[in-house]
Amino acid sequence: AFDYCGVPVSTGNLNGDTRDDMVIGAYEADGPGNNRNGCGEAYVVNGRNKGAYPFFINLAFDSNCTVFGGTAMDGLPSSVCKPLQDINNDRYDDLIMGVTAGDGPDDDRPGCGEIDVIYGGNLPAQVDLATTDPDVMVFGNSSGLGIGFCVDAFDFNADGMNELATGSPSASKDLQRPNCGLVWMLDGRKNWPKNVNLNTAEMVIYGGETNDSFGYCIS
Repeated sequence: AFDYCGVPVSTGNLNGDTRDDMVIGAYEADGPGNNRNGCGEAYVVNGRNKGAYPFFINLAFDSNCTVFGGTAMDGLPSSVCKPLQDINNDRYDDLIMGVTAGDGPDDDRPGCGEIDVIYGGNLPAQVDLATTDPDVMVFGNSSGLGIGFCVDAFDFNADGMNELATGSPSASKDLQRPNCGLVWMLDGRKNWPKNVNLNTAEMVIYGGETNDSFGYCIS
């Protein structure tokens, strides 16, 4: 109860067949055995041929892959790339999720926010981020930054690789422009490091005025 299943939802071809797959977020779900309060969960339901779907799908049992947030109150996913995109040029779309309450590598940067990326392909039945690191973790460069409110991937510079972008509408430009909101963009690449600090972003865009809440969405 109160998992808030369906927030957010996206689609893409995660397993490389001819059918799109669906990812369904439940940001208030409580993880394995309901023992990780508010960690959040994301469910992958693979595409099927017309007429092959059951009338009901119970995500407690019938997802093809379930991702559990790593720590209590992570609220994974607060956002999902829409539609899913391929960021490592392997021809599989990737699961790209924002986690605004995430605390970065080793949980040592409270509330910095994260983008957790799980590469598409042959996904396992479960991915528990408490015991398995995401393939890529992008994290905010300071505590409380709350990146991951929105996330997208697109080929901004026409080099054939998708850039990765995220926003935080509550972020500030130092003390000059509180809560103006920020958007960061990381250049696309085939080989991403495991951990990416947003202080290495190739582009940072600031909201024009105080309290603009810029970065609420990206498309």
